[in-house]
Amino acid sequence: MKRINALFFMLFCFITTGFAQVPEEFFKGAKLITTDRVMAKKYLLLSVVKGPQFSEAYHLLGLLYSSDLQMDSAIYYFEKSVKLNNTNIAKTKEMSYIRLMDAYTFKRNFKDAYRTALEGYSLYPNNTILRTTFADVCLWAYYIKHTKLDASYLSPVPRDMYEVTSVNQEYLINRKLMIQGNSIRFKRVGLRTLDKDQYDVYAYNLTDTDKKEVLYKLKWDLNTEFGGKSFPTEKVSSNKKLPIYERLGAQLVEDPKLDILAAIAQLN
Repeated sequence: MKRINALFFMLFCFITTGFAQVPEEFFKGAKLITTDRVMAKKYLLLSVVKGPQFSEAYHLLGLLYSSDLQMDSAIYYFEKSVKLNNTNIAKTKEMSYIRLMDAYTFKRNFKDAYRTALEGYSLYPNNTILRTTFADVCLWAYYIKHTKLDASYLSPVPRDMYEVTSVNQEYLINRKLMIQGNSIRFKRVGLRTLDKDQYDVYAYNLTDTDKKEVLYKLKWDLNTEFGGKSFPTEKVSSNKKLPIYERLGAQLVEDPKLDILAAIAQLN
């Protein structure tokens, strides 16, 4: 909640100084977004009618729709925000790119997620969150198709338990889990044995008073397979018949610090 309020404070600071014609409905909607989401959406929809060139109203609508898991609508509004934002004041266009990439990824539309990621990261290569989100697009595409990671795990809604074949899959899933559109901050609890199976346990706060846990069932031999199972990354990355985002995902499994743009130039 504090992160949302901080974002709005930042937006208000530059909006009031940088734009002369901002519909009053935008301010009403932004003020209500954490307390009355229905009315916030109504005001923001009126805002884009009155000020159709004002990109930030589209961004906030995208946030509302994505947190409601209405990804098609979220994509529409984030696309509009990216298209209309010509200034990137306070990195707002970069934020829209990141959210748009996530929305496409949650739809498992890796082709458009990759297209958006490449466009955004080419413009803003120093944005580390954008880079991580770009990498995640490719990693999900690779893991789902080539390691049989359950595709239904690609959701912002936390589950109680996941089955994984590597530690990196745990991190990948954690990065996409959200509460009301905000990334969850996890604290690793440690290993736990249940019915002879090993689980990696993470804790998070659902509310200020409600603490929850996510359990990862470890589907590898902890004594012989350090960090998880090995997968055929070279076979995938060298296969030119496969989509480039899957091939890039295979390379990122081997080298998480990979220079993404340089790797793409070599793969093309």
